[in-house]
Amino acid sequence: MATSTYIQLEKVQHRDKMVTLLRFAGRRDWLTKIKSLSISKFTRTHGCYYIDYDLDAFNAFVQLQLPYRLPAKAVDNSLGTTQGSQAAQCKTDIATTTPPPSSTIDPEQDAIADIHHCQDGDLEITYRNRYFYLTTPYDPTTVSLIKQLPKAYWHKEQQRWVCYATVENLRRIQKYWSCWTMHQLETLTTVIKAYDKGTTVTLYHVPTYVQEVAVELTGYRQLQAPLRRCKNRRYDKQVKRWYIPYQASIIEQLITDYKSMGVHVINRLPEAQLDKQVVESNGQRGRKILRKVPAHCQKIATTMIDAMILRRHSWRTIEQYTRHVTKYYDYLHKEHEGQTSQHTIDLYMTIYAKRKISDSLLNIVASALKYYYRHIEPHHQIDVTLVKRPITAQRLPVIVSTKAILRLIGTPTNLKHRNILYVLYSGGLRLSELLALQLKDISWDRKQIFVRGGKGKKDRVVMLSDVLSEILQSYFHTYKPAVYLFESIKPGQKYSSSSVQKIVRKAKKEANIPAKLTPHSLRHCFATHLHDEGIAITHIQALLGHKQLKTTMIYTHISTKDTTRIVSPLDRIITQNEEKTQE
Repeated sequence: MATSTYIQLEKVQHRDKMVTLLRFAGRRDWLTKIKSLSISKFTRTHGCYYIDYDLDAFNAFVQLQLPYRLPAKAVDNSLGTTQGSQAAQCKTDIATTTPPPSSTIDPEQDAIADIHHCQDGDLEITYRNRYFYLTTPYDPTTVSLIKQLPKAYWHKEQQRWVCYATVENLRRIQKYWSCWTMHQLETLTTVIKAYDKGTTVTLYHVPTYVQEVAVELTGYRQLQAPLRRCKNRRYDKQVKRWYIPYQASIIEQLITDYKSMGVHVINRLPEAQLDKQVVESNGQRGRKILRKVPAHCQKIATTMIDAMILRRHSWRTIEQYTRHVTKYYDYLHKEHEGQTSQHTIDLYMTIYAKRKISDSLLNIVASALKYYYRHIEPHHQIDVTLVKRPITAQRLPVIVSTKAILRLIGTPTNLKHRNILYVLYSGGLRLSELLALQLKDISWDRKQIFVRGGKGKKDRVVMLSDVLSEILQSYFHTYKPAVYLFESIKPGQKYSSSSVQKIVRKAKKEANIPAKLTPHSLRHCFATHLHDEGIAITHIQALLGHKQLKTTMIYTHISTKDTTRIVSPLDRIITQNEEKTQE
């Protein structure tokens, strides 16, 4: 990648507003400074950072003291430019000083200035504000050519022809009448390409309208003819979006019509994405695990994987147990010539315990060995009840107040990040359950979220918060999820767990919460705050999906429901002493 010597500023329209793109490459020091600006944001559409198109944002960028270049401005007299002195200043290679407000980039006032040409005094063509204006006396041949321009029409008040200034129309006008010089043509092409993106049609799921499909048209030329041919269509002026019935025949016909017109169609409907997904078989997953196993342990690992697949254990459990059993098997052949006994198990566990590992990891090793001797090699007659487990510490989960939670979930400016925190806390979901949540799992009319295949392969239902339901509406219209509620950049693919963890860490830091928080901490806070409000512990157990009530009872130890009513002996004796003093 070539290293930029300056930052190219470019004005474009992005998400219904004008912004200034900051284009450069290969300069991490510049990137760090731009990220430090609170007003800078990244756009995946253009692949660079941008700031708002206004003078305050521009001056804030200039304060970074980075070399930048404004868009080249046409100074050819034939272009009709009225800002020659400013254009000459903008042609300098690198600008390093703050320009006056009048020199703020504005391509529509300079590079998009009027460009006209008169041919033999009969035809005058003017470009202004994204339109071509054609003035000509009536001539059948000329009028016939003008009518061939897409979207051309006769303006009665101005008494001239008007058509959209697209690259296609520019090409046809130049072909018919050879209006512009090569320099003018290049300038116009560059200007028009900045906004003439053509029509893009996006179909996606709408949560509030289950029986309809939202159709969004973007681009300069919004071709609506195929939509108007759809039966029972409707247009929502408030959100500027079309809706058609959720019927396969109507959807397929609409896609076919637009593709025949050369329009780019983005189908984000669930059924379209499910066809693209490649689901790995159990055999493929098993072979992935075996690639990490030494050659002399392949046989025992294969036996272990096959037995656990037969019992339908989760792949996370299969991978962990297989890894620890093969390590133990390798240890036996190196240290004890393959001979096993209760003593060798104790020695192996002692070696593991001396390492700097957590109690939970040591507990997983013990569980893997017990599973191996109980289900894989029962003929060894090892008493698995004698396999020693670590004494686990009874630690209480970290809980923060409702005020801290409110600060935490309100901190992210990114809409997706904010919705992730809302869903984690409002339903008490585990991280894996959040990532596996699909659009079909949300019942909008019943106000419920169906959690499928939670821990222990148990399904359950949690409430759909009214607040969450409301903010999810704007999330759906912005991100248009296809299959899962939260997806990666590619439609139909799950969001990564590491990204969610980073979101929680960043929000915790910005909310100034000193406690150590993880995505699972929001689940603990959900249960504790419910108990504080007087919700029965059995109801909380059902919402969390706990198999045993004693697992849920831990929240009674940290709840403030009863402890706030207990008066400390210190408070009592101090109060009594003050009363006696006053007497």
